[in-house]
Amino acid sequence: MTKIKQAYTPRKIVDSGLFFSIPLYQRLFEWGEDQIIQLLDDLYSSYKRDKESAYYIGMLTVKRTESSIELVDGQQRFTAMILLGIHFKWNDFLYASTEPNNILRLQFTAREEDKKYLEAKIKGIKCSFLNEKMENGLNYISKHLKKILQNDSDKDFEKYIFEKLTFFLSELPEKYSPMELNTYFERMNTSGKSLENYEILKVDIIRRLHSDKEKYTHLWNACSIMEKMILRKHNNEQLDNLRNRYKNAIIEIIQNGNIDNAFEKYQTKFDIEEEEDSDDNQDLEAISIAIGDIAINTENPYKIVKRRTDEHSLLTFSEFLLQVLYICLNMNISEYEKDGKAVEGMLVTDFFDVRKL
Repeated sequence: MTKIKQAYTPRKIVDSGLFFSIPLYQRLFEWGEDQIIQLLDDLYSSYKRDKESAYYIGMLTVKRTESSIELVDGQQRFTAMILLGIHFKWNDFLYASTEPNNILRLQFTAREEDKKYLEAKIKGIKCSFLNEKMENGLNYISKHLKKILQNDSDKDFEKYIFEKLTFFLSELPEKYSPMELNTYFERMNTSGKSLENYEILKVDIIRRLHSDKEKYTHLWNACSIMEKMILRKHNNEQLDNLRNRYKNAIIEIIQNGNIDNAFEKYQTKFDIEEEEDSDDNQDLEAISIAIGDIAINTENPYKIVKRRTDEHSLLTFSEFLLQVLYICLNMNISEYEKDGKAVEGMLVTDFFDVRKL
């Protein structure tokens, strides 16, 4: 099989000759109207802003097998791409080989009816089995494209999606067994942990550094947990005292530039013990254990997570990064430059949309 590279578009998938499968432990396609409309709106906004820029839909976690690339996490997005391919009639994307031995680009383990349904939709023929979610997805795509395109060229937007809809493939080690992969999938979906858009940014930025990569990786990871207090309030500590410890740490940074040791200087034994015991430090990327050793979380993944009622960040990390970018660019959000000319109409909501980070 072709070696997996870092980033792919539908066109690169075709050129690379890759094809994918959805394992049995994966849930069915569940995207509804909101998710489909959000994807199309984001794609169209990116297309209107700059037809040459990529639109990223994040990371797909995969496992290489002898016959295909198994989608461990990300099948909702990939299936949505397949539905777009059906709508636009991208037969070279929908099939991994040509006549007379056509093989679907996306295979299903032990789900023969879903395979027959997709093949029927591609060929435009009736099928005795109806996958209601996929059928609805196709209808949402058709209906919303008519709404947003209006006088714009359908072909131009189709070409943009085919060439610029970009995703990353993160390949799991070959040694993991089906049971370990199932455990990984359960862990990712019940814990709610998924790749944030700023993780892709982190990889790109850290990769460019010539030294201290480990140091800045730890610094980035620490800053990204916006809800976590660096210095914790002791059980019997007055709030004023906690604020003074924070203030002294900031003064240390401003006056002496002592970033590395500023907070360590004002940490107490209580802070260090709390940090060592905290579940916040259980970063899956940093723990060198086998996937099979990760305990499965049996709680309902759709439970409401309670926000802290004491101190907490007003911004998410993605919002914070956009604030930093805005300051660094020193730009006027009422206009921006394209091809050396000022373009009016860039809205505040366009620049500070965390989905477009």
